[in-house]
Amino acid sequence: LEHSSTCLVLGVLLHRSPFAFSRVAPPLCCVLVLAAHYSTMLRSGSQVTLQNEWRFIRNVLEAVLSRTPTQDVSVMDIHMKTYSLCMCRQGAQLHASLEQFFTDHCVNTAKRLSRCASGGVRLVESYAHEWEAFELAVTICDLRFFQFLNQTWVKEAENNSCDLSELLGSDFEHDDDEEGDDEVSPIGEMAMRLWRKNVLVPLRVSLTAAVLAEIDREREEERVDSRILAAAIGSYVEC
Repeated sequence: LEHSSTCLVLGVLLHRSPFAFSRVAPPLCCVLVLAAHYSTMLRSGSQVTLQNEWRFIRNVLEAVLSRTPTQDVSVMDIHMKTYSLCMCRQGAQLHASLEQFFTDHCVNTAKRLSRCASGGVRLVESYAHEWEAFELAVTICDLRFFQFLNQTWVKEAENNSCDLSELLGSDFEHDDDEEGDDEVSPIGEMAMRLWRKNVLVPLRVSLTAAVLAEIDREREEERVDSRILAAAIGSYVEC
């Protein structure tokens, strides 16, 4: 490797690879692929911007949320784009775009579910279906797609936030209703917070009533889909 490429490899290792928390240790070839990709980008003079990369990222996220198989797309493709954006100091823009994406998804989900808010078991079934798809997609995004973003830009932003809180001291006041809205957090935590705010809270009354009704039916030994019921109840715990 050239000297510049060697430095890039060392930089990847120091910043921890996207596979840092996976069960299998990252093969050296994966690290080399990321470094080579970024090195090639620098030599070619091509500019990596969120505007250029976002359409691809958004399409992959939409496919994962809808459980639609993606052709010719691998986890490494997302890793490369995330790595390049973070190295080009666009981690903040990527995080903000992901937050807006999940916000829009949650708001639209709540609108769909509100149409069956008086449907009892129908609401529980629809909610559980949406929740299971969302929970799986968020897990993939948090632990696979955007792990590098979590371990670099997000961690640095969290540290800076802690330093600011210590500087302001205990006399600093904030609105409890807005607590957490502006804080930077890993993708998984952020997405769950947005689900709670935009889906669970608006549907809380009708959904809780529907869940309790299903529990009563189960106690009376009526036929109830226990898996669907458990999924809906589980969302209260996860969020």
